Amino acid sequence: MLLEMKVLHEWKDHFRVNYMQYKGIWPVSNRDFVNVAHIFRVSESKVYIGTKVCNFPYPEVKGVVRGEVFIGGYII
Repeated sequence: MLLEMKVLHEWKDHFRVNYMQYKGIWPVSNRDFVNVAHIFRVSESKVYIGTKVCNFPYPEVKGVVRGEVFIGGYII
């Protein structure tokens, strides 16, 4: 469902500002998100990723709804 992902800014391989656009399921419009992610590698086989909404200046796309993930995370 991910249509597009861009790294907008990166600090020291640990912090990234990402833009992501996801396909909406009819009748919902596509959604996009601008968030900051912190990547913490525990080992070669384990990675923690924490995400949070941020106010990075990236233009909104016409017809796409800007979503906000206040806090999220993954263990990979």
